[in-house]
Amino acid sequence: RGLPVAVVSIAPITCIQFSANSTSLCAIQATRGKAQCSDSERMFAGVFAGVVSAVVQSPCQLVEVNQQNFGGTVSSTARAVIREHGVAGLFRGVSMTMVREGVFCCSYIALQPMLQAMLHKRRPELSENAAVAGSSVATGVLGAAISHPADTFKTRLQGGMFNTGPDQVRRVRDVARQLQMSPGGLLSGCYAGFTPRCFRLICCTYIYSNLNAFFEERLRQWLGASKRTP
Repeated sequence: RGLPVAVVSIAPITCIQFSANSTSLCAIQATRGKAQCSDSERMFAGVFAGVVSAVVQSPCQLVEVNQQNFGGTVSSTARAVIREHGVAGLFRGVSMTMVREGVFCCSYIALQPMLQAMLHKRRPELSENAAVAGSSVATGVLGAAISHPADTFKTRLQGGMFNTGPDQVRRVRDVARQLQMSPGGLLSGCYAGFTPRCFRLICCTYIYSNLNAFFEERLRQWLGASKRTP
C-alpha cells in the first residue's frame, strides 16, 4: 500500500532538491561575486533545497501514509482528505517535513561531498568507492539522528488526521502529549523506528552520491565532445 505514490513522487522530488540546491548556490555566487561557495553556504543551500521540496513531498506522503493505514486508491485517499479537512488538509505536517528534508538534503547534498573530500585528503590511499561509502554512512547516520524526531511528528500528524476521541491529532502538541504518555516517554517515542530509517538514509545517500557523480561525469564528457566537434 502506498507504493505507487512513493514511486511516482520520488524522482520529481529529488529533481526539485538538486535544482533548488543548484539555483541557490548560483544565486549566492552571483550575489557575493565569487566562483566558489563556502562550506556554510553549501549547507545553507542544502537546507533550502529540502525546505522547497517539502512543499511537494508533504502532500504526497500524507496520501501515502493514509493509504497505508486505510487502503483505497491515491485519488480516493486524496478526496477523503479534502472532503474532511479541505485542500489545506493535504499540507498537514508540512512544517515537520520541511525540518526533516532540510536536514536530510543538507546531509547528502552538502555534508557528504565535504566529508568525502576530507577523507581523500587525510587518507589518499582510499579508493573512490570506499570514500563515498564511508562518508555516506557517517552523514546518513547524522542526518537520521537529527531529523528523526521531525519525521516521527510528521508521520503522526498525517496518519492521525482521521482519528477521533483521545487519539485525535490536530497539532504538534497533541503528538507530543501522545509520545509523552507512551512507554519510554517522549525521547524514546521520538526515536521509534530509528534503525530502519537510518539504514534507508545511508542507502539513499550512497545511491544519490554515486548517481550524481555518474551523471556529472557523463555531462562533462558530452560537453567536452560538443566543444571538439567542428
